[in-house]
Amino acid sequence: MKLKYILFFLNFLLIFSTAVAANFSGKITNATEQEVVIAGLNFKSSFAINPDGTFSKDLDLKHNGIYMFVNGSNRWEIYMTQNSILQLNFDEKNIYQTLIYLGNTADESLYLFQKSKLYDSKNFDAQKTYSLDEEEYVKVIDQLVITNLELLKKSNITDTFFRKSEEKNIIYNAQSFYHNFKYMHSYYKKSSIPKGKICESRLFNRDTIQFSFDEFLFSSVFRGYVNGRFVSSFSPKFKKNPSEAQEIIKTELSIINNPVIEDFILKSLALQQDNYNDKDHYIIKAIIALTKDEEFKNQLHTKLENIGKFVAGSPAPNFQLNDQNGNTVSLSDFKGKNIYIDFWATWCKPCVAEIPDLKKLEEKFKNKNIVFLSISLDSQKDIEKWKNFIIKKDLKGTQLIVENAWQSEVVSQYLIESIPRFILIDTNGNLVDINAPRPSMSKVNKAINRLDNL
Repeated sequence: MKLKYILFFLNFLLIFSTAVAANFSGKITNATEQEVVIAGLNFKSSFAINPDGTFSKDLDLKHNGIYMFVNGSNRWEIYMTQNSILQLNFDEKNIYQTLIYLGNTADESLYLFQKSKLYDSKNFDAQKTYSLDEEEYVKVIDQLVITNLELLKKSNITDTFFRKSEEKNIIYNAQSFYHNFKYMHSYYKKSSIPKGKICESRLFNRDTIQFSFDEFLFSSVFRGYVNGRFVSSFSPKFKKNPSEAQEIIKTELSIINNPVIEDFILKSLALQQDNYNDKDHYIIKAIIALTKDEEFKNQLHTKLENIGKFVAGSPAPNFQLNDQNGNTVSLSDFKGKNIYIDFWATWCKPCVAEIPDLKKLEEKFKNKNIVFLSISLDSQKDIEKWKNFIIKKDLKGTQLIVENAWQSEVVSQYLIESIPRFILIDTNGNLVDINAPRPSMSKVNKAINRLDNL
């Protein structure tokens, strides 16, 4: 009897010791990508999908919060806690009708998926919405907030912290829509507008917004406010004394006095720097000196080395990519020609918005010594979509596609961190402008006309 109780007690301990880690599992029917990624603040885990579509992974999460589920072009938010047991099943051919969540954070994750539909391109057409006049635009955003709050209210979520945090999350997220209106309206309408008043009346004073450390961990929206406050205080001081970047950052971080938030700010600050601005290199070097994350430090060292090689006047890195017909095309094939490169993707709305102006540019310089290369960062599973897009939009120039999307060698060589991105190369194969004007910019004509042997 005594042995029986000992075994029972050991089994009891085993159950609870193995239940510490969160577990994410599920099945994707008709999966086209064989990898799942879960990403969040200071966290990223990648794992393979089995041949039958199933997957399972124990996750050593450091905090509760909203994480991103990624499977190829399928990506949406999920809610995970340190003891989450969450299962996700869906058929990729019919996601909305087949998606099912099971587990102790299923209700929160289902809500987040339903929320994502409110903000997707079918319900929120960016070009159409940002082209509205200011008063109509505000009505659309206000209604979006109301609809989102109603969705949260009707959900089955019982987690009080999630409900309260998400309610603030919705309201604060709307601030970015009000703030962005004057910039996005000008972009889509291609004309500047007077300084808006209606949207501004909806804006909060960022410095008065209060939230807890748990809320900081909960959502990228809260983290954005933390970063915004830091930047608004740091930037004016840095502009006056760029060489003092390290001391300025160190002083600003001492006010925060939280290692997790400090680490987040340093990494966010590094991402915001212009690779091609010498002053911003002071910031990157300061972050290298201040960060305690050795892996991150090494990444920044490598970045500075690559920036040093990728400058105007240096040879453009050669590459070999396939066109829509499967033919291999090399950059060296165009030796003796000026080259205007467009890095883009079919899913990138700002990229697609540049196409009409790119066509006009190609037509204007069709008899000149210049070729137009469009390099797509679409994934291989979307290659047919890319080919059909070329036909549907009657795209001209030379159309190429990378093999591994953002992990492609050419993306690394050309320091592509966001798209659309345009680059000018001269007839000798040397870089002329590593951040060339977009086709929609008036100065693009001047930039091309300055090329030798045009």
